[in-house]
Amino acid sequence: MNPFSWDIVKNPTEIPATVSSLNQGVLESLEAAFTPLNAGATPRRPAGPGSKARLVLSPAPGYGKSHLIGRLCRNLAGKASVVAFTPFQSADLCWQSLLLQVLRTLQSPVPPATAGPCPHNRLADLAQDVIRHLVAWSITNRQISHPDPATAAQWALNHLALGPPSENLEWNAELHGLFSHQPGILRKALAHSGVSLADHDWPAVLFRYAVSEPFSEQQERCVAWMKGQMLSSEARGELGLTEASTLLPESSSAGDLNDRCRERFLDLCRLAAFHRPFVFCFDQTEVFAQSNALAGTFGRVIAELCNEAPHQLTVVTMNQALWDGKLRKGMEEADVHRFQLGLKLKGLHRAEGEELIQKLTAGTAAQEQKEALNRIMDPGWLTSLFPTSGTNIPAREFLHHCQHRWDGMERIQHTAVNHQADPAIIISRYQELLTAGLTAAANPKSTELHYMPDLFRWLTGTLLARSGECGPADQADSYAELQWTLHGQAVIRFGFAHASSDSYATWKRLAEYARDRRRHDAVPVSKLVHFRTPELQRCPIPRNSWKVNGPIILTALGECLQVIDLTPEETAAIHAARQLYLEAESGDLEGIKGANVIPFLLEKLDGWRDRLLAPLVPSCNGGHTGTAAGGTTPENGGTEFGTRVQPSGISISIGATHPNAGKNGGENTKHGKAPTVKPGWQPNPNPTPDLSQAIVEAYASFKIPVTVLGRREAPQLIRYHLQPGPGITFGKIKSHAINLQIQLGLHFEPLIGSGPGYVFLDALKEKPDTILWRDAMRRPEIADHSSLLALPIGVNINNSLIIADLCDSNTAHALIGGSSGSGKSELLKAFVATLIQRNTPKTLQLTLVDPKLLTFGGIPANSFLSGPVLRDIGESLKCLEEAVEDMERRYEILNHGKFTRLGERIAAGLTDLPYRVLIFDEFADLINSGKKERQEFERLIKIISAKGRAAGVHLIIATQRPDREVVTGQIKANLPLKICLRVTSATNSQILLDEPGAELLLGRGDLLCQAGSPTERGQALFVPQEEFLGLFPEATG
Repeated sequence: MNPFSWDIVKNPTEIPATVSSLNQGVLESLEAAFTPLNAGATPRRPAGPGSKARLVLSPAPGYGKSHLIGRLCRNLAGKASVVAFTPFQSADLCWQSLLLQVLRTLQSPVPPATAGPCPHNRLADLAQDVIRHLVAWSITNRQISHPDPATAAQWALNHLALGPPSENLEWNAELHGLFSHQPGILRKALAHSGVSLADHDWPAVLFRYAVSEPFSEQQERCVAWMKGQMLSSEARGELGLTEASTLLPESSSAGDLNDRCRERFLDLCRLAAFHRPFVFCFDQTEVFAQSNALAGTFGRVIAELCNEAPHQLTVVTMNQALWDGKLRKGMEEADVHRFQLGLKLKGLHRAEGEELIQKLTAGTAAQEQKEALNRIMDPGWLTSLFPTSGTNIPAREFLHHCQHRWDGMERIQHTAVNHQADPAIIISRYQELLTAGLTAAANPKSTELHYMPDLFRWLTGTLLARSGECGPADQADSYAELQWTLHGQAVIRFGFAHASSDSYATWKRLAEYARDRRRHDAVPVSKLVHFRTPELQRCPIPRNSWKVNGPIILTALGECLQVIDLTPEETAAIHAARQLYLEAESGDLEGIKGANVIPFLLEKLDGWRDRLLAPLVPSCNGGHTGTAAGGTTPENGGTEFGTRVQPSGISISIGATHPNAGKNGGENTKHGKAPTVKPGWQPNPNPTPDLSQAIVEAYASFKIPVTVLGRREAPQLIRYHLQPGPGITFGKIKSHAINLQIQLGLHFEPLIGSGPGYVFLDALKEKPDTILWRDAMRRPEIADHSSLLALPIGVNINNSLIIADLCDSNTAHALIGGSSGSGKSELLKAFVATLIQRNTPKTLQLTLVDPKLLTFGGIPANSFLSGPVLRDIGESLKCLEEAVEDMERRYEILNHGKFTRLGERIAAGLTDLPYRVLIFDEFADLINSGKKERQEFERLIKIISAKGRAAGVHLIIATQRPDREVVTGQIKANLPLKICLRVTSATNSQILLDEPGAELLLGRGDLLCQAGSPTERGQALFVPQEEFLGLFPEATG
């Protein structure tokens, strides 16, 4: 065997023989940067702000970037948790990719030399160290009783071992019982440790992970929580999570999921205070230069790691040309400054080359090998490589020369190293990678082949996609990211973010999404595809216990949702293919780039493209292969009625209603008869003509007999209830929607859905009718409401009021978005008018923020207001800070009076503490005024939203720009009531509501609302300006 046959580092943790002096200065610099992170007793205090990522530049490929990382891993063994990242492929879900890779690394086995008494992997080792410190603090501070607390605390800190019940470890059973009944002990200990986490349920999750059987379902649930996945209420209870624990909603945008993963990632860095610091290594960075979005995102990730992630050192390696070219130019200048420059790799000089030869050929005994060794050690040959004392050449190039010389070939020229792609190199390297993958697949403890979304983003977006057919999904979010469009043949969407979920709610939403897109596509094959690697297949989709939602998911699996459960061999082959591609792109394969290996990989993965384009076939095995069925019908559950579908493919849910709605009207019918409901608003002076007869005649021209049972007018539309003739299916009626628009002369395509015993047809009005606030306030739903903070949002499709109560935890704080002309300002004025009418200055204090004074500018000073309408950013932040202080003061007063919430105190006749409502009309100025102001605003919003309701402090914030820069994940997650009026794009709607549709609203108060229930459409109330100002009493001085 040729001892010089290796030329790239295949695994940074398993490097071959090395030369100690090669790039030793760079290595020592990295170790010196790490040393302070590991200094002092645990829990360590984080280093001060201003850390930088170490950028190691190589003059060209082959100077040993990966080799350097391998040496760093070896030197820091037992001192650091080293994570070698592969590049993320999605800018929108970059933090999910990084988090999954960190958790995969932590779940790998602990090396014997660094393992503690029990942990079977690095994550359990981390958990044990965290719990040791928290238990020791609890004993010292007598939260856990012990006759000799000092000795017991010291023993727990140094010797407490956690493990599954089968190991019968001392204290485990007692601690398990204690923490199950008193989970607050761990949280209290954490609060006093000086380590501040975004989610205080980490100790409970880590403890249950450490004491669960390896690879058990409970451990998998712990890891699922760490990944930011949504858990069932049963799973949350089993893990001991608090009710206040933040959860991902059923419908989560990519931005929300990414923000959640970012917080989990940063929390792991914070927890390293109890354990070993992290060293994050980014190699193969060429992928980030493939688009400006990836380059910019990579820069922001590095900046956020430096600014916000404690207890870590980030090391980035790349070729000089890449840094000087696309990558640096694609980053923001401020992000570029987060890299510390000055570390450059050098090649081998002659003495180092001779040392490397000696190490690689040690033990050579055979005569043939001795002859080869003599050729290698020939001084004349070495002089030809190193003609002067200052000559150095890349390590990989030197190995290539030695490899040829060993085999008896003539010396190759320096320029010959970059020759044409050699198929033998590609085949040999792929086989090595595949063998390594199959070995990992056979090891039940290995995490190397665990699910990574980027693997399948590359497979479907780079390898298998053909030019012109692949792009972002038409409703790009976390459910579908990529889309193949073969016009007239197929639309194949691919989702990657939720494949590891075992939540019925998530899979139900995926099924609904796939069915909705299939109805829109009108092509022979339309489906949503998810891949699952073998470790995910322990949870069947759907589970047998999903009695209600299982059939819905199962139906979709036979029609439009494909779950591909990969075999270990398939997983290993795809892993090997991507790794080969990344190595080629990085210049690690001699004379070969990524494009050179694509034809070979397509041959190796032959059949995958056809498999993905094939129609689904309904099956009884869970539908994990499945064929295009015909049109869906109400009978087979294939249609989600009440969904507005426009030719653009964007949907608006219009049939869902609030749980409290419908008390004075609704859709409930008997024998197909629709009720007659009197409108609860100001009708349009030019009423829409009755189209009943025209509808019947139009359908007759299509040879479809229908009868109009009734007509109901809502503010935005006229709803006609139809009875199909014998043998007429819903699909036939719905298929003529566009034809009806043309024949009836409608402004919009009619919306056709189904109710119990009838079909409904909605004809949208050109403009919604006006609903006067004073008329709506006379309606019993609001007039008789017991809460002082009940707000009528608008009138829904059933002509019932949509009401949100700020005293309800589901609607305690509101986030409102709407572009110019949408009716946002009128909605805010209606809220203010309602609050003033239903309260007195003794029960309500308002703080109004209006930077442009366009909404609240004319309001006089009066006893309801805490002061003048605020415009200045500094004043706005100050009012939030004061509200937080007031909230804490209120808690003290409530506790002293033994009240659990302010409403109880007011009901008892004590009105010296009024409800306090802060209303911001346009908070974008606060968000965009600077990073410091943005972080402070988000921090204050989070505090008030978490604790304000019981103290009677509530927030209503609105913006004309509900984009991701304004409606951040922190803001969105903490404001439960969400109202979206018309916006400029489906993306804006998706950001605010987690679903598109608001871009298709009519404006003028037409809105979509999420008030603790499915999205509901309504028409906002209108209060004339003169009437609005007349509600305020005279100024009281």
